[in-house]
Amino acid sequence: MKKWTAFLLALTLVLGVMAPALAEDPTSLTVWLNHTWYPTDKFEGVIPEVITEKTNVTLEPTRAVDDSQLGLMIASGDLMDLTFTSEELSRLSNSDLCYSYSELIEKYCPDWQPDPTAIANAASYSTDGDYYFLFSHAFTTEEWRDAPGGAPSIGSLHYRADIAQELGFDAASFSTFEELDALYAAVHEKYPDMEILVYDPTMKFQYFNMQFGISSQTDWLQAEDGTYVHMINSDNFEKMMRKLNEYYRLGYINPDSFAYDNATAEGLMYTGKSFSYSNVTQGFASTTTEMGRKALANEKFTVLEMNPLGDEAAYRLANLGWCGTVISQNCKDPEDGIKLVRYLCSDEGAKLTMWGREGVEYTLNEEGVPVFSDEWVEATKDEELFASKYNTNFYFGTTALIEAIGRTCSLAQPYQETYAKIRERISCEPWYALADPKDPDSDEYILTTKLVDMVNTWTPTLVLSESEEAFAANLAELRENARKSGLDELTEYMNTELVAKRAMYD
Repeated sequence: MKKWTAFLLALTLVLGVMAPALAEDPTSLTVWLNHTWYPTDKFEGVIPEVITEKTNVTLEPTRAVDDSQLGLMIASGDLMDLTFTSEELSRLSNSDLCYSYSELIEKYCPDWQPDPTAIANAASYSTDGDYYFLFSHAFTTEEWRDAPGGAPSIGSLHYRADIAQELGFDAASFSTFEELDALYAAVHEKYPDMEILVYDPTMKFQYFNMQFGISSQTDWLQAEDGTYVHMINSDNFEKMMRKLNEYYRLGYINPDSFAYDNATAEGLMYTGKSFSYSNVTQGFASTTTEMGRKALANEKFTVLEMNPLGDEAAYRLANLGWCGTVISQNCKDPEDGIKLVRYLCSDEGAKLTMWGREGVEYTLNEEGVPVFSDEWVEATKDEELFASKYNTNFYFGTTALIEAIGRTCSLAQPYQETYAKIRERISCEPWYALADPKDPDSDEYILTTKLVDMVNTWTPTLVLSESEEAFAANLAELRENARKSGLDELTEYMNTELVAKRAMYD
């Protein structure tokens, strides 16, 4: 009995010594993912587990079902601990709803000094001069030009390389629209029942925008005289729409395609019913190839991405980032919230979320490009397996460059060559993002939103015009409607703002 008592006493002492070393239960924070397309609704897998190890935080995500939900949550004040969003950032940059980052950093991580440019950009969304988030996916022109690989997630034209080769075209070397036009004509003649061009409804005709120097991230362009014009009134927009209209009148675009959803458009490609598909970069063509070979049992089925076409092609990236994470006043533990954001914004955290663990999922080669393990590469071939095993869906603090390299460095050489040509045409123009109206209640913001809707509404009308005369009449009507809505006044306002914001970088 004495021995047993002594044993229990000793055990108690040992456990008492060990207790301080035991990890606390992780803090569980809720996060609203304000994107209906977000590729996961569970943060499980290798990467989430490591993030929890590093931060002592687990995330309970809820993914948006429609675009109206966040607005209702803001109106009611019923926000989750964290919100990850590219929308409503002006309304959320409010001390009544969310903590400012400056307050939380000063209190809980005083040694953290975010980039001043990133702070200034986020602060432009608030009325009090403070900042309530930091954008993910920030980058500069120089970073892209010097990048060892990858391309941003931007508009891309996927095409059936096996069919192009069959018809005697080396499409991988194309640099002009004339070459693409000849290829489309040959395919249409040989395969008259094949849809020549379909597009992802989410990305629309973003690839063609960029080939005519129109940014996917701003509606404004600088004219030859130095003034700024809305894309509706630009020659670039007219030339792009005329090209798409030409394709329709030649039978390359099915009028029914404007009613396609994403699944239908994608399905037409990998089931062999479409020759080309306007989507995005970063491996979607490779994925389509895999799906097509499975669907058709055709090993020759190969989809590649088209090069930039023409001298006007420019990948004008206006933004200083993509999404922000706000920490609401409802947050049960704002200290852990800001420390989580800090980790995800760090170089270590940003790479972990996209590349996994260094020395396990990847090693770096001499150029600093990750070389992934065979296990990782094999898992990427099955989207569900990859998501459940690794889960690279923590976009909260990573950079566009880190994500791009991670998604593309394992792709075959033809992709690398195309992406190198894209990088040469990238131009980051942050003054457009800074000048854009931020106050959702302002006349300028409301009109800007209205013009976006107007372009989206009129695009099918312009593309499906039955003649050049009809096209000219439709374009004139669109421009007149925009003028009546107040475009002239908005143009005057934006010219003042853009001159001032650009001066910050000159």
